Amino acid sequence: MVCPHCADHRGATHLPDPGVPGIHVDEVLFAPAERLERHHHDLARICVVVSGGFAEVSDGRTRAAIPGTVYYLPAGATHAQTLGAIGARGFRVKMSLNDLADLAIDTPAVERPWFTIGGPTAWNALRLWRDFQLHDGDQLAADEFILRCLTTSRRDRHEVAPRGPAWLWRVRDRLLASPFPAPRLAELAALADVHPMHLTRTFRNKFGISVGEFSQTVRLARACELLVVSHLTICQISLALGYSDQAHFTRHFRARLGVPPAIYRGLRIHRGSQMAVRDGF
Repeated sequence: MVCPHCADHRGATHLPDPGVPGIHVDEVLFAPAERLERHHHDLARICVVVSGGFAEVSDGRTRAAIPGTVYYLPAGATHAQTLGAIGARGFRVKMSLNDLADLAIDTPAVERPWFTIGGPTAWNALRLWRDFQLHDGDQLAADEFILRCLTTSRRDRHEVAPRGPAWLWRVRDRLLASPFPAPRLAELAALADVHPMHLTRTFRNKFGISVGEFSQTVRLARACELLVVSHLTICQISLALGYSDQAHFTRHFRARLGVPPAIYRGLRIHRGSQMAVRDGF
């Protein structure tokens, strides 16, 4: 079915419109344990998870969408979502087929869904979200983001491959469950019962990024989440995530997201930001 709220996006927190016909940028919030049955959308969309998480069912597969996840759904693609214990927050860049044609994007790139975690695509997406939150976004930024996402090669986009051995998911789950302090490679190899070199190669082939980059993505995504939903001080967050001090955390955070943690935390105060939506990413 068509998502019942697609027409007017009731309940969504709208960010400034980039001014391009058919392209819309808005923020969405979901209540904990929300379940969105199978549906589709009339507009293609690039979706970015900022905090929280959910199980995304699309393209015949179920994937764990964590903070730092970016994925693309073509117009008409059917999907479903089950939200996690704390719900989720993210934003969407939605565009029509005419908009995609205006950007001269090849048809195969427009029609094929993809799913990625971390890497340059995630950091570019979070910077775009920051820009629109601060009212610094414009139509050129939206155009460039869409073009970069849909024309970058699968490897450069760090796209998640569809399959992998069972031991690889044990390694991923270990990194998701306790990313700080980061485990040693020997520990992960013992968990997987494979050689460390085989682990690193297979992990990169599957997730498009190294084990270390994945761990850093989870760590910073957790930082984003704590900055948004908790009342911990930045110093407390930095220590909880295993940084030596607040200055180290601030340098790492700024290098990835372009703003220090204090400014990122200020973005959570946004009109309508307490509203939960049932529109679906």
